[in-house]
Amino acid sequence: MNCYHLTLPSDDQIMLNKLSIIEKHGAFCSGTDLVALTGGSVGNYNDRTTKYWTSTIYRFSSSVCEPIYISDTWAYAFNEFPQNKIPAIRPLLLPFVGMEEVLKKGYRDDLGVLNVNYGSYPQYAVSENENDELEKRYQEGSLVPTGKTYTINKNIGSDTYLELIQMEEYTKLDQRKDEKYIRFCAPRSFPVHLTLGRVIAKGQIYYLKVEPVTWLYDQEANLLLSKKALLSGIMMHNIEVMKSPFFEGSTMNQFLNQYLVKDLFEGMEKEKEKDSFFRSHPELQNYVYMKRKKK
Repeated sequence: MNCYHLTLPSDDQIMLNKLSIIEKHGAFCSGTDLVALTGGSVGNYNDRTTKYWTSTIYRFSSSVCEPIYISDTWAYAFNEFPQNKIPAIRPLLLPFVGMEEVLKKGYRDDLGVLNVNYGSYPQYAVSENENDELEKRYQEGSLVPTGKTYTINKNIGSDTYLELIQMEEYTKLDQRKDEKYIRFCAPRSFPVHLTLGRVIAKGQIYYLKVEPVTWLYDQEANLLLSKKALLSGIMMHNIEVMKSPFFEGSTMNQFLNQYLVKDLFEGMEKEKEKDSFFRSHPELQNYVYMKRKKK
């Protein structure tokens, strides 16, 4: 994971000297179902906008600094207490080895922005019928762990401390499609509807599908910004009063580059090696395809 480095967009990149992708797409950002389940402020149904953290930490005095987030109702930046866990994470990915090849696989949206699917993460809850089927498989033992995990904060309702836990990734034992899920037990009820209309209820099991993450590529800045906020429940810093305005020393920065980077990109190095191998030996790609077809 050393070749990847995550950060957050600054309030300057969103509000003032805007990134070109923000000029086109705007400052508002949608949140996934996982954002809602982990305590984020996500609108119901079609309005999925969420407030999200920036990397900017404003110094109010010699002894008090407060982080800045982007509002979900006004295209404006506000300060917040560092232990607040409601603002979501909208990661920004800095240039990495092999990024040029990844960008070649992208596509342009209606606004002319290059969209790139890279890495994967649990994002949206499945339908109620599929949820029931997956839970039945889980109880019967035909929904099995893949060995991969995703890190979230267990204490999403508390502003005082952080307790990270690993959510296991599962797949169907007998499936042909390579579909993966996490099994999420809601720690408390929220007056929020998930994308498919279900209300978040304490103790209810929700299965979220692991899907490719879509990034917006800013050519001028040469960076990738997640199109959607991916996770909430993580504080900017695990202290009551921040005295340093430097994001690099924050709890958030540690979480991004110790946990989230692994969750997003684990296994991507092997995929890049495989792609590189087949580009060097194109005659073997058809051979492998025919071998699979015979099976």
